[in-house]
Amino acid sequence: MRSITIALTLGATTLAALVLTFISTEQGSNLLQQVTRPRRASDSASRVMNVNPGESLQAALNNAVPGDTIKLKAGASYKGNFTLPKKAGTGYVTVQSSRISELLQDTRVSPEQAPLLAKLESATDGEPIIKTAPGAHHYRFIGLEISTVNAGVKIFTLVELGSSYKDQNTLNVVPHDIIFDRCYIHGFREQPVQRGIALNSAETSVLNSWISDIHWDIDTQALCGWNGPGPFHIINNYLEAAGENVMFGGATVHIAGMIPSDIEIRRNHFFKPLSWKVGDSSYRSPKWTVKNHFELKNARRVTVDGNLFENCWGDGQTGFSVVLTPRQDPYAVVEDVTLSNNLFRNVEGGINFLGVDNYGGGPQQTRIKIINNLFERVGREPLFQISNLNDLVIDHNTALHLGTIVTHYGKSTTRFIFTNNIVERNHYGIIGTGDPPIEQYFPDAVITANVVVTQTPEYFQVRRGNYFPKELGEVGFVDLSQGNYKLSATSRYKGKGLNGKDPGVDVSVLRQP
Repeated sequence: MRSITIALTLGATTLAALVLTFISTEQGSNLLQQVTRPRRASDSASRVMNVNPGESLQAALNNAVPGDTIKLKAGASYKGNFTLPKKAGTGYVTVQSSRISELLQDTRVSPEQAPLLAKLESATDGEPIIKTAPGAHHYRFIGLEISTVNAGVKIFTLVELGSSYKDQNTLNVVPHDIIFDRCYIHGFREQPVQRGIALNSAETSVLNSWISDIHWDIDTQALCGWNGPGPFHIINNYLEAAGENVMFGGATVHIAGMIPSDIEIRRNHFFKPLSWKVGDSSYRSPKWTVKNHFELKNARRVTVDGNLFENCWGDGQTGFSVVLTPRQDPYAVVEDVTLSNNLFRNVEGGINFLGVDNYGGGPQQTRIKIINNLFERVGREPLFQISNLNDLVIDHNTALHLGTIVTHYGKSTTRFIFTNNIVERNHYGIIGTGDPPIEQYFPDAVITANVVVTQTPEYFQVRRGNYFPKELGEVGFVDLSQGNYKLSATSRYKGKGLNGKDPGVDVSVLRQP
């Protein structure tokens, strides 16, 4: 009988010296394999795996089983490009900072809290810092900073969930059940970065996180998905990108007939720094391509509620904050979408609706609701630009804007409802291309109970059932100068909306800045 002491390295952790007593070499080999093989979910109860700086996070990911927690040291850097393996089981593998208890639940993280976060960093050009193996699932990341080591690294996507290529052409290889919570995901001020997280996945949540400095002279997004079915939950994040802060659709889908669906986007701050705006006093080069805050090109069942959309100007597009335009695939749709209780501030235009892709047809955009939103400081682009929709409801919104209320072009829009809004007529009010009668482009519209600020009500195409103060000050807001747009008790329009309600926005349920 022989006795031997062997120092083993299992994943990232060097195990204590093990004394293995065996009778034959074959017996010793069998014991060694049992110790070093990846642990199965049935081997033991879930565990906490501490990965120290300098040890291999990838090895820990490979060895973890559902239910395990991988704990990383706050403030430490873990270098590499990490792949999430596919595992059996439905418990989450959690990767988290050692100081997670200092990051309050359901509270958005900020860059100032970086010392509480563990850093995942890459120095490899072109490769995502985190990506998924086909079919990977049930991973949760909490309290991490995810970026490159410096601005000199050339990277397209910081976190890549799923694949945009033909290798992801069936649902069984789509990654799913992935959560990012209280994470700081960012580029650097002078660094070209195309995307924060690619959401080509199913059942994915981005919560309480901060994604910033996503910019290039090409299309860029903080969050973007096109080759994954959802659901997606985007809740309580700071989202900063030059192109579209969030976008779904817009690229080829390799899963036949797949439409990103069941998307909820709540309590986020969509922001573009004015330092990116050429001509602003705060502008700093390099020049990035700016488009919009939120765009849907292929999506179904979308709720956008309680968000703040701030700063959007004409550059790569004309400056609409929201763009809803089905594109790319012949079956692409934008349908069953509700934007409610949002605040739009300092944007050049409101919302651009295109019912059918004007580069190739396809199904119409349909069943869209714009309810209880505040548009504050909107520029000279239309508040709403519309073409060829079915079932568009715009109700109980308040807008301070310089452009047209509604500009319509192309084929007519059916079942258009415009009610209970407080808006300014400005030059044209509601107008169609070539200025035809409103019945031509809105043949069955309901336009009533609106407060339209204008000096010339006779030029508003639908006068009956609407109200026409000459100045904003005559509307009767509680405090116009301080931005309190609730109707005062003495407003002549209080209770003049349908069903005895106040026209305009209910400010009590808006997203607060």
